[in-house]
Amino acid sequence: MRRFFAVLLCFCVAAVATVGATVGAQEAARPWIGIAIENGTHGGVLVKQVIEGTPAARAGLLAGDEVKTIDGVAVAKPAELIERVQDKGVGEKVTLTVLRDGKTVSATMALEPRPDEVQLLRDHLLGKPAPAFALAEAKGPYPAKLADLVGKVVLVEFWATWCGPCNASMSRLSAWQEKWGPKGLRVVGISTEEIGIVTQHADKKHVGYTVASDPDGAITGRYEVPAIPTLVIIDRKGLVRFVDVGAGDKLDAAEHVIASLLTAPDAAKN
Repeated sequence: MRRFFAVLLCFCVAAVATVGATVGAQEAARPWIGIAIENGTHGGVLVKQVIEGTPAARAGLLAGDEVKTIDGVAVAKPAELIERVQDKGVGEKVTLTVLRDGKTVSATMALEPRPDEVQLLRDHLLGKPAPAFALAEAKGPYPAKLADLVGKVVLVEFWATWCGPCNASMSRLSAWQEKWGPKGLRVVGISTEEIGIVTQHADKKHVGYTVASDPDGAITGRYEVPAIPTLVIIDRKGLVRFVDVGAGDKLDAAEHVIASLLTAPDAAKN
């Protein structure tokens, strides 16, 4: 499942292989239209999500549309649509024909630079109710079900056993759970790997918080995780208060937010 995250936020992330030194300057100028896509059911490319404020949204594309052509050229796979977009430059226009409720609809839009993935993630989550999750395949001191954690401060880490920064963070997250658990902190680590792999690794690392398996990637997709580790902090009312990707100093910032939420004057009693 290592490549799962690539298609979640914007289809251009999954598509383009950048090499070495070309990444830096060209990354910001990579064109996009702002949709998440997968294989369609009618020989085209299915739009799974249209991201707010993007060219696709302004042009009226809808989730459930199936893209059949771009500028008159048929596309049958996500990679084909991605390639056609990437052949264009920022500011150029493209016209998509889509199948919607049995009818063909056209939409023309100007390509824009792909935004920073972390900013997209924050726009999707910050200040909003956290997407619900209920993962039955879990192990640890608390359930991996958000509805059962209402009234607590929840730190969700999207991680994997093969992720170096994730492994380096485990002892610190375990220490937070031990220190702040009595005050209302609940740490939940979610991986797209099988539960046996997840729990075996957690036991080996002496993880002190709950780990869970999201084998079909449904929750990871709902949170639009672009990379791992991704950290999401949810307050006692269920609102997302912190989002970031990475470890190191990102953990310092997360720790500050957790401490603030746990000690806030209106903090619920446990």
